[in-house]
Amino acid sequence: MAEFMVNPSSLKAQEDDLNEIYNRLKCLDRELNNAKSKLSQCMQISSYAAIGARITKTSNSIQTQRKSVSSMKNVLNQARECYVYTEKEIRGLYRGNPFENIWTDIWNEYGWNGLLAGAEYIKTLYELVSGMQKAESNADIRKNLKDWYDFITDAAKSYKNYKTIGRAVGAQKAMTWWVKKITGLKPLERLSTAEKPVTRFVHNLTNKTSPFNAQFKSVIGDFKGTNGIGKAVVSWGAVVVDGIVNWFDNKDEQAKSGGKMTDQRVLNETIMETVVGTVLNYGAGIVVGAAVGAVLPVTTPGIVTLAVGGLVIASANAIVKNVTKGETITELISDSILNIYEYRANFVEKAVKTTNSWFVRMSLI
Repeated sequence: MAEFMVNPSSLKAQEDDLNEIYNRLKCLDRELNNAKSKLSQCMQISSYAAIGARITKTSNSIQTQRKSVSSMKNVLNQARECYVYTEKEIRGLYRGNPFENIWTDIWNEYGWNGLLAGAEYIKTLYELVSGMQKAESNADIRKNLKDWYDFITDAAKSYKNYKTIGRAVGAQKAMTWWVKKITGLKPLERLSTAEKPVTRFVHNLTNKTSPFNAQFKSVIGDFKGTNGIGKAVVSWGAVVVDGIVNWFDNKDEQAKSGGKMTDQRVLNETIMETVVGTVLNYGAGIVVGAAVGAVLPVTTPGIVTLAVGGLVIASANAIVKNVTKGETITELISDSILNIYEYRANFVEKAVKTTNSWFVRMSLI
């Protein structure tokens, strides 16, 4: 029988590298848009329109690449978790206390990236240091040195911009703003200040000025194509890839079921898992972030708000994984929906067959 070996730590390192690429693309996109904003203030309308259009096109291309990198990272993560779970199942590590590995699983998903979410420069510094530690060749070292140069250049530009602002509001205030920005100590903007937490949560999702509402609209715009055809292609492409992965997973599950899992069930699970997975992938962070923002004080630093939101999601995933012996939240929700539907359908079918009342039959259907 064919054998193969997988190094989970190496796969995790590759995920971290893809995450670093994603963040660098994000920084580059932000720099482009900052440049576009500055150009609009100092150029004639005719020349600005042409250059602005080129910048917008480049920005759209960068965001498309970000989506592709994110999709690759997610697939790599799924492959690694599947392998690790299978190994643990074979070795019997999932038997006994279902919460035995929960803290390890939370940290594996959350990690320093989740803890430092929102701390722009601190998180970047952590990733740069990690990159240097993982460098295995001269090419890796050259790449890391380039990343350090880009980071220092960006930090210098940001400092210079805030120093310029200091001429208008005072140097001390401007530097305070700069420190809060780079460390994530600045609160998230435009969160609801309503009296009741439930009202704050709803407003955080629906207010046009809310950052979470802006995220939601951005996601919808990507799928609708209003943010550019490139983003629409990447968004729907990720759904298609997810559907293909789910199909093969369910076919494998069918083969192991001994004939208990029908082709219709395979199709139903594939569709439901893809739908639920898409909703969770794009919406969980938004909803959880809005909820966390509603519970914490409005003045809470962004790094805390985003870190707590990420911890909630990571904890939920880890709990479900340990309680269900490796099942994901997506699979749990999908199976629950399908099982309830099938139970209701079977109940109605039996009730219709056992009653002689035409009226009762129609009311059950």
